Amino acid sequence: MRLERIFSFLGQCPESIYLVGGCLRQRLLGLPVNDYDFIVSHGAIELAQLLAQTFKLPWFILDKERDMARVVINQIEFDFARIAGPDLLHDLSQRDISINAMAYPVDVGILSEQWQINSDLLIDPMGGYPDLKRGLIKGISQSNFESDPLRLLRVFRFSARLEFEIEPQTLAWIHSLSRRIQEPAKERVMHELFLLLSSEASTKTCLQMLPSGLLGIILDSTFEHLNFACQTLERFENRSITRREKLNPYLERTTAGERHMLFLIKLACLTLPVCATGQKCPESSLILEKTRLDLSRLEIDTLVLWNKNIKKLLSGCPLDSLLDKFRFLQETGVHIISLWLIYLALPSTDPNVSKNLESLVSEWLNPESLLAHPPALVSGHDILDHLKLKPGPQIGLYIQSIKEAQVQGVVVDRNSALNYLADLAANDTQ
Repeated sequence: MRLERIFSFLGQCPESIYLVGGCLRQRLLGLPVNDYDFIVSHGAIELAQLLAQTFKLPWFILDKERDMARVVINQIEFDFARIAGPDLLHDLSQRDISINAMAYPVDVGILSEQWQINSDLLIDPMGGYPDLKRGLIKGISQSNFESDPLRLLRVFRFSARLEFEIEPQTLAWIHSLSRRIQEPAKERVMHELFLLLSSEASTKTCLQMLPSGLLGIILDSTFEHLNFACQTLERFENRSITRREKLNPYLERTTAGERHMLFLIKLACLTLPVCATGQKCPESSLILEKTRLDLSRLEIDTLVLWNKNIKKLLSGCPLDSLLDKFRFLQETGVHIISLWLIYLALPSTDPNVSKNLESLVSEWLNPESLLAHPPALVSGHDILDHLKLKPGPQIGLYIQSIKEAQVQGVVVDRNSALNYLADLAANDTQ
């Protein structure tokens, strides 16, 4: 369905309808618009329902008490809400930053997907349009940050994604209110941090957050460690950028919701490599539990696995022989990619270890690699039948021994695997 039909329908409604927020910001910057926010004086839910019924679209209520609903059109979200407060200007004055506090009447020429904003008709009481042109993030008031402390983090998220500077007074408000970032729900904080770290300017923005103490409170970490961690993040971004293209299928793999492996690696740079500073390294699971982040069980287990193996690599884990490499790949699996990228980001690392890790990544990416993906020559049932054994943990040990012999060239096919298995069993009974 073409969006011009939707805009035309809304433009003919008797109520005053305004486009607000991010869609105006994106359009004025010439960036893609992925969702549209509308506000009306009253009856937002009824308007959403009428739109959905007219065009046979899915819709649902977001907040009945606040009169908010959503219609989904071609995977684009149209959100409708009642004006907050007595009028439009009051609503805009309660928003977070000036570039998000603009409005535009729907009934003046928004009739196609390629609509252009007439700046003369833009309702901009907070000066958002001039700030957009200057590349400036400016908070509206301290009280607006107090009403929703998540906005403290949103300032840095918008700065990172748009690569805008933050106005000094806004930074001062954030510094004075930074402790209040503990108030919003963890999942909200997690989403904002995901958006921030997904940007190209994430390192610069994290460094900018340090003086305010905001990042330290979110990650429950000291200024000294985070200063080191931001340097690690910067090295990761600089050293991995030429390597990422061939690794994108892995880096884009989702970990929870819309979060992905690339985000998790960046988070690891900020939270895990404390053991590389020479200080005592606490258990990574304890670090993660103390953060203001809503991590999934999979994400926590993944970060713990990475930290465990980074510590091994830093303490001289052998990777020289075929058997050493095979066992390390067996333990890490596909995460060998993350470990290599994180290791490259650490200071004072061993070039031989880096070379071995790069070689192991190449092996893993090759589906024909015997080292990374040895074909199964015998199954657990084969072992039970051949040796007349009962099920038990010994079966898994035999399978592992056959794989190790296979990697070393001692076993090459099913017959040699069964012969090798018989020799193992004979030795075990002696």
